[in-house]
Amino acid sequence: MRSVITLALSISTLLVSTERHLDEEAPLLLGHGNASRELAEPDNWIEYLQGFVLFMPHLWSLHDSKFLCALAVRSVVVLVDRYLKIYVPGQLGLAFDKIVPGSGEMPWGNIALWSIGQLLDSRAGSEIPGKLASSHIQNMTEEKARIRSLEHLLRLDSSFQVAKTEAVLFQVFPVFLDLVIALVYVNILFGIYPTLAILSMSAIYISTGTATSSWIQQQQRMLNETSRTQSKVEHDVVSNWYTVVCFDRIKDEIVHYAAVVRDRLDTSHRKNSRFLIAVGMQDCIMQAGSTGCVILIMRQVSTNQTSIGMLVNFMFYWNPIRSTVKQLTNSYEMISNILACAEEILRFHFTEPSVIDAEFAKDLVVANGDIRFHNVGFSYERGRTIIERLDLSIGAGQTIAFVGESGGGKSTILGLLLQFYDVCKGPITIDGQDIRKVTLSSLRKAIGIVPQNPELFNKSILENVRYGRSNATDDEVETACKAAAIHDRIIEFSAGYDTVVGEGGVRMSGGERQRLAIARILLKNPKVVLLDEATSAVDAEAKIQKAVSDLSSGRTTIIVAHRLSTIVKAHHILVVHKGIIVENGTHDDLLAKKGRYDALWKQQTLTKED
Repeated sequence: MRSVITLALSISTLLVSTERHLDEEAPLLLGHGNASRELAEPDNWIEYLQGFVLFMPHLWSLHDSKFLCALAVRSVVVLVDRYLKIYVPGQLGLAFDKIVPGSGEMPWGNIALWSIGQLLDSRAGSEIPGKLASSHIQNMTEEKARIRSLEHLLRLDSSFQVAKTEAVLFQVFPVFLDLVIALVYVNILFGIYPTLAILSMSAIYISTGTATSSWIQQQQRMLNETSRTQSKVEHDVVSNWYTVVCFDRIKDEIVHYAAVVRDRLDTSHRKNSRFLIAVGMQDCIMQAGSTGCVILIMRQVSTNQTSIGMLVNFMFYWNPIRSTVKQLTNSYEMISNILACAEEILRFHFTEPSVIDAEFAKDLVVANGDIRFHNVGFSYERGRTIIERLDLSIGAGQTIAFVGESGGGKSTILGLLLQFYDVCKGPITIDGQDIRKVTLSSLRKAIGIVPQNPELFNKSILENVRYGRSNATDDEVETACKAAAIHDRIIEFSAGYDTVVGEGGVRMSGGERQRLAIARILLKNPKVVLLDEATSAVDAEAKIQKAVSDLSSGRTTIIVAHRLSTIVKAHHILVVHKGIIVENGTHDDLLAKKGRYDALWKQQTLTKED
């Protein structure tokens, strides 16, 4: 149960982290345009459970010999346990019947069999291989679930954990079988009345348990939600530490966090209170059933219908009966809680990315790097048009730049080229190949992007740059860093290329992160390069400009720029306004037109002079 909640919160944290990449224009990591298709709400319990069943083949492989071996061991243990639950109490009952008062003789054989049976039915016996097999099954399932969850998240435009589904196979079914066996066994030994008493007690007990389970499950859902909220608050506060401190909002954040924690603890308390009330009601029912059965069997002893040994047999057998009924109810409650925790995970896994490989998609082959937008249009599902009638041809090796106000659709164009979301109208081609008809993997291998805020892993500089090409040698990494004008800065660190950059690259300045990102793309060596505000850092501007110039040389380059001084040498500059190209030309041509570009240029020039 705990692992289900842990995976759910892990996925929530991943989603919270991913959401931070959204901006006003268009996210380059999340398909916020053509929204991913989510799992529809089920109409009934059958459809609800089918969703979980459909996910099972991804986690349980019948071709895995280790998994099958663990499954076989667990199955054998289940069968052995069923036999011991009847055999062990019976031997003690037979031992009592064989005792003759005053004879001094002991039924050692039955006592020995009873003792051995007890040992086999304990944690020193069959429970050891059973628990080990269960642990192996659960670990294998959780491993696949977590890996699949991360893989699925990365494949979306932007841990399903059913390890406990083992409970259905190895807990619910066996305990249900236990109850049936118990009823048959009691009926054979004591007749119909004790059997009916146990059956009635079981029915009332289980009905009460299932009824109160829904009552408790409401609080479980609320507890899951408050736990996710607490996790989000923790993530936000820690991630925005600098802002919190600079605005002197530490006390405010502590007050807010304390309220969130109290809310979670209060919800947990309400859930536990409901649970204790339900357990108390069930124990009253169980005790009433036990008392009734004992009275009925004592009545049989008093009328010589059965022996004292059989009464002892029943008294010892009552504990397995009681455990069976409790476990059956607890299993229902456990599965209900698991399903409540797993609902969001299941919905997450059945959310389909809006952009996937087309049927019979081929790998993109880039020889030159010619790019063509054929009257392309794009809008979000909510109806807001972002790109309209974009008709553009970019020759191999050319550098073009998009400029314009924030939210005008510049970064969206890069997202369309990378197929983070699909166009609504008109194809985009690279060397004459429609990017919708090529594999996403080959498309993204052919394109390199340097974002405005490059993301670095909490690893060494060497590992971060090598991310551009995993088989690159140390010398190749160093050459790329020299070309990106970052090598001299790297060797100033005491650990050099082995310096760990910290989470998000906090040890590096904005300009240094951008130059590392440029080095990463130089190492990748793609035919097409996208620069999304990649020269926005104010530090070491000249070095970044030189690195960008080297990166663009011989490559088809598309730049989204805010600082116009960085694109004056571009072959074409396109001014985007509300998704439409309103001006197009070289730097000098656009200045001569005295239009939007000229106004932006004068504004930035005056600001710089001031």
